[in-house]
Amino acid sequence: MGEFIVAGDDVPVLSREIDRLLAAAARAGASAVYLKPGASPGIRVQGRLSNMRMPELTSSGIEALAREILGVEEERALAKFSAAVFPYEIPQVGRFRISVFRRSSGFLLTARCLRDD
Repeated sequence: MGEFIVAGDDVPVLSREIDRLLAAAARAGASAVYLKPGASPGIRVQGRLSNMRMPELTSSGIEALAREILGVEEERALAKFSAAVFPYEIPQVGRFRISVFRRSSGFLLTARCLRDD
């Protein structure tokens, strides 16, 4: 997994890998982030899909990223339905709607970047 350095006077220092990834995507103007096994993280910017300059992800790597932010209720939903959808906020970065799925091909994660209008 690649390392994101997110720091500066107006940017918080982020300790979770998933937070660093989402912050980098938000800074790039992404409306969504897509994580699937065998591919670099994908982002949608102004309707166009592209990949972040990071190594390909594994299912276990995506699972580890998801587990950094899954709460008890989300863990239960994932165990029962093989899916969990929940809100997530990174202070000074933004709000996201996270969807985690467990499929036969492995773990998938999407994050929709929510904008304040």
